[in-house]
This record gives sequence, C-alpha cells and structure tokens, in this order.
Amino acid sequence: MPVFLRKPDGFAGSELETVIITSAVPVMAITSIFWNEVYRRMDLHFYLFLVWLLAFLPLGGIALCYQPESVVFFIVLSAFGLAGTNSISGDIMRKGYPEQVRGRLFGIMNASGQITIIILTFIIGKWLTSDDQAFRIYMPITAFILGVGNCLLYKITCEPEFLQQRKAHPAERLRTSLLNACRSMITVLRRDRNFRKYETAFFIYGTGWMICHSLLPFIVVDKLELDYDEVAYATQVTFFLVILITMVPAGYLLDKIGPIRTAALGYCCIMIYALGLMAADSVIILTIAVFFSGLGLCGVILAWTLGPVALARDPSQAAHYLAIHATLVGARALIGQYSAVFFYKYTGNLDIPLAVAVILVIFGAIVMGRLARDPSMIQKPAPAPAPIDAMSDIEHDVIP
Repeated sequence: MPVFLRKPDGFAGSELETVIITSAVPVMAITSIFWNEVYRRMDLHFYLFLVWLLAFLPLGGIALCYQPESVVFFIVLSAFGLAGTNSISGDIMRKGYPEQVRGRLFGIMNASGQITIIILTFIIGKWLTSDDQAFRIYMPITAFILGVGNCLLYKITCEPEFLQQRKAHPAERLRTSLLNACRSMITVLRRDRNFRKYETAFFIYGTGWMICHSLLPFIVVDKLELDYDEVAYATQVTFFLVILITMVPAGYLLDKIGPIRTAALGYCCIMIYALGLMAADSVIILTIAVFFSGLGLCGVILAWTLGPVALARDPSQAAHYLAIHATLVGARALIGQYSAVFFYKYTGNLDIPLAVAVILVIFGAIVMGRLARDPSMIQKPAPAPAPIDAMSDIEHDVIP
C-alpha cells in the first residue's frame, strides 16, 4: 500500500502521506498498553469483534477511496485496531503452548501463513500492473477473510487450557488502570534488569530497522522506478518466500539457543539488508538485500513475540510484558521513520540515513549479544519486583 500510495499512477501521495502509512502500524503500537487494559475488561468475543471492527474492516473502506488523505485515514484507523492483537496473541502463546515447543510451533504457524501471502502477493502485483483499480475488489475480500480468522481465534480462546488461566475482570476504572499501567511500565523497566537490556537492544536495532522500512517505498518508486509486479517480486514475494523457508528452522533454533541469541543473529542479517539498500541500483541488488531482510527477520519476529513472553515472570503477565514491548515500538517508529523521511525530503539523500541505520543495527546486536552472555540469563530469573497496589491482577510478580 505505501508503494501504491506513492506511485504517480496510484494515489501520487506526498512524502508525509507515505511515511504516515509506513509508520502507522508501529506508531500505533504505543496504544498497546491501552488495549491491554481493554482486553482485561472485555469478554473475548466482544474484544475480537472490536478488533475486527477497528483493525480489519477499515481495510475494506480503502476500496471507496479516491484521494490519498482518505487512504491515510483508513490505514491509521486499521493500525490503531491492530495494536489490540498484541495482548491476545501473547496470552495465547504463553497459556496455550508449553515453553519447550513454543518456538517451533510459532514458526510453523507463521510459515503456513507465508504460503498464502506469497501466492496473493504474486497475484495482486500482476493484477495491479494490469488494472490499477484492482484494490477496490481485493481489499473488501481481505476484510472478510480476516473476520473469519478472528472467529477461528475465538475458538482457540474457548479451549480449557486457555480458560483455566483467564482471570476475572478487574474492578478498578479504566482511567485508573491505565495510569497504573503506565507507572507499572516504568517500574518494570527500572527494576527488571534483563528485560530493560532486552528492550534497549530492541530499541536501538528497531530504530535502524524503522529507517530502512520508511525509505523502501522511495527506493523502489523514486530511485529505481519499478513497476508493481517488479516491486512485488523484489520485496514481498522474496521476503515472504525466505520467511517461509526459514521460519520453522528458526523456531527450532530459538528453542535451542533462546530468543536473545536468536535476535542477535537476526540483527546481523538486518545489517546486511541496510547495506544492500544503500547499494541498490537495480532490482537484482534490491532482491538480494531483501533476501537478507527475510533471513534476519525470521528470527527477529520470533524473538519479538517470544522474548517478552519468556521473560514474563508468570503466564498471567505475558500479555502485559508484550504490551509494554509493543508500546516501545511506537516510540522508535516516530524517531526512525519520520527523521529519515524528512531528511530525504529536504536533501534528496538516501545513503546518509541508511548509514545511520547500519550503525544502529550493529550497536543493537552488540547490546543483545552482551545480554545473551550475561550469567543471569542462564540462571532462573530472580523473584519479580513487588507490584504496584492498584495493578492487582497484572502484576502479582510484575514485570516489555
């Protein structure tokens, strides 16, 4: 969608409109703490319907758009709703799957989804090349299919293994709970040394990744002037094909060496990706760069979700840890994406922000590598810090 918004034969969006779309999902992750509090208070069928209504239904609304501003509105609304999926996904992974097989099962689930994405990306790229209005058909279909997926997700939450660990709705007001959640976030990051280091490494690396992510539409449209099908082959198809092939092995690797080392290895591949974007003067170089992006992210994606889940002191805290982790994504998206795009807008230079991204990813890998070698990561985690009083059922042991 960012490429379609940017291209002259699409919506011919400006730099600002393009970066709003590329940054919408990570920036809206800031609201994950809010969504986690809503999740704790709402019955699961109502919660999943709300997620579909705000995250997936707006995608169908794009079919009605004729101006870039309206596309931006629907994408931002969808991104806000999508932030609500973090809490329930973390809860399901922690409560529904044993730690010994969590990595490989998560890898298998992700890999199975990549097959559909690869096929659809190939078809949609060809379709848009021949008919630039094709999105008016496939976007409503997408919203419907995601609704079906939400129904299947609800069936998982009805399993006894999940329901047995589901806690009663909190009694405090939402506003009070949100304020306490923010205080708890600060407390957790201050007291939980390993988790703080983990988030520091992810923040440094993630800022570099956000720079690369925000500049990719400008590389393929402004610099390389690729067609829709060339963009699809070089970026989406290549990326998801690599993810498909490597996600399951990455899951086994994570089960063996843990999410910390897996993330550090992934960062090294992302560094090569950033270097490749700097050197990309043809579709072949871009494809090679994206290959390393997929190779690195297959491990980073697993570590992104399973790292906070593993570091949580108790299964009941997994959703809260993941909500904190997701909230910090929004901060680095604001820093990385907007600074990179505005630098490009006013200088026309892509290499300098990409060089900064390389440096940040390297430093992130160093910090994560040091955490992996920390003796405390080998031993059983110490008892959790004392909870804040009003955070009753989130923090019996407190904890992204």
